[in-house]
Formats: sequence, C-alpha cells, structure tokens
Amino acid sequence: MATLCAVSAVLCMSQLPGVLRPAASGSTQTAAVTALAERLLGQSASWIDFVVVPPDGPPPTSWGAMQAPWYEITDSGNVSAPVRIKGSSGVAVARGLHRYLTEYLNGSVTWGRPRATGIQLDNVPTTAAGLPIVTTPIHVDAAAPVHWYLNSPTTVYTMAWWTEQDWLDEVDWMALHGIDTPLAAFAMEVGVLQSETCDLLRPLVLVLAHIVLIFSMSKLSFIFRWD
Repeated sequence: MATLCAVSAVLCMSQLPGVLRPAASGSTQTAAVTALAERLLGQSASWIDFVVVPPDGPPPTSWGAMQAPWYEITDSGNVSAPVRIKGSSGVAVARGLHRYLTEYLNGSVTWGRPRATGIQLDNVPTTAAGLPIVTTPIHVDAAAPVHWYLNSPTTVYTMAWWTEQDWLDEVDWMALHGIDTPLAAFAMEVGVLQSETCDLLRPLVLVLAHIVLIFSMSKLSFIFRWD
C-alpha cells in the first residue's frame, strides 16, 4: 500500500486542522498530475504542459481562511506541447485536465469498475499538432475551498473489500473530478478485531462503527458544483 499512500498524499489535502493545504511542493504535485495523465493518455500526455502554482504564504489555520482552488487552460505557444493547464494544486490541475478531455476531445472518465469501463478517450489525436487549441483562455475559480467526497455508509457497500489497484484508480478519479477532501474511513483499525476468523467481516464492522460516530450536519450548507 506504500504506492497508494504516496499518490494520495500528493493529490489529496489533509483534513487535519492547520494542514489545510497540500504538503507536497508544486513540482512534486506537477509530477503527480503528469503521471496521472500518462496513465490515461500514454505518450500523448507529453503534449500537455502541466503547471502547479501553490498559494503564497503560510497555510491557513481554519477552514474559513482557505482560498478556493483555481485552474487555467491556455495555449502554451509551444508546438511540442500546445496546451497548458495550470492551477493552484495538483487536484485543481487534474480537474482542468478533465475539462479539457471532455470539452475539447469529447472524452469522459466516469466512475466504473473495472476502471476501463468508465474511460472513453477514443478521440485523442496521434500527434501534438492534432490537439485542439484553446483559442480563448479558460480560468475557473472553484465555488468552494474544499470538495468533500464519500460518507461512512457508502464505504459499507463494496469499498471495504477493494484492492490496492481499485484505490489507485479511485484516487485518479477523485483528482480528475476535483475532490480534495475525501473521507478517511480506513486505517483506524489497529487493535480491533484481531482474530483471523473475522477477516471477511472486519471491514464491514469497522465501517458500521464509523457510522455510529457521524455527527449532525444539519447546520452546514453545501455547494453541489465544483465551478
């Protein structure tokens, strides 16, 4: 699971107070988004220039002080990589990549298992010159500073038995859809249900335990769009 932990750390933000910004550097996040694009597009990913520009100054210490993420899609002016996608974090840039894939290449990366069932990228060109150029720059500021995903009940259904590859695919999907604050419903089971006879039921029991701890959200307001 070391690979999964590394990918998650780069592409997703911590939910701990005082650490409300990706800890990875801009170059590390850029490398992570580039690797994500390579998993989707193969060699064609090199025709897109990815740039992560982290916010200046110290990280915010409260949710209210957080800045909303943003991304830009522009013409880079470089014939070997004619499209540039820039943003405030690796997740924001990945969200910009998803928009380019859907609006300019008529593609989609939807939620599916196995992963291949949710990927439609048949219109990716065979040369850099074939990439559609963004003639009018696109700049998007997110409607909210964080983007929540999952809840305790949803992890009961099948996620509790996912493989590492399932989770790697899920992290890619989350990044492409701008999810930067997923619920951490696992990795809290140390010392719980140690009997080997409980291996099959352990994930289910753990998730049900989390459900008991759900706090009231009646006073919270939600925005159901990223941009």
